Amino acid sequence: MEQGARHPHIDNEHYGREMFHRHRHGAGRVVAYFLVLIVFNALLAVYALYMLGMALAFDWSILKSGTVQVILESALQLLLFFSPVILTIVFNRLLYRVFRGHGRFTRGTWLFALLMIVAVQTATIALIFGYGYVDGANGLNIESLGVTPLN
Repeated sequence: MEQGARHPHIDNEHYGREMFHRHRHGAGRVVAYFLVLIVFNALLAVYALYMLGMALAFDWSILKSGTVQVILESALQLLLFFSPVILTIVFNRLLYRVFRGHGRFTRGTWLFALLMIVAVQTATIALIFGYGYVDGANGLNIESLGVTPLN
């Protein structure tokens, strides 16, 4: 194909402005993305607190024996401890790609989404601590984090 020639599969009559016409569904897609992002990251924050409780409840003194099985169990506990961070990165990236579709989000959406992820997870954790859902009776098993002395 020569330089400056049009693509052979495109009719000349449709090559004008119709080819570059953008659909006007961008705002709805962005709103849906942020609503799903808020709900999903609130659930990830609850999962993060649950896994923190599991890591705090784990008996780390078993590492003194030094057997391979104990080391593998401890490595699995560390993986589970860091799984909320891994899941947050992976699932939010997939969520961004799914809602982006064939087009692009407007400039700055990723920065606003990143700030929203941090804000939603922080607010969810603050609400859980604020309403006292950290004790063993309510299921998160992180009562050692519930009350910390200031001195």
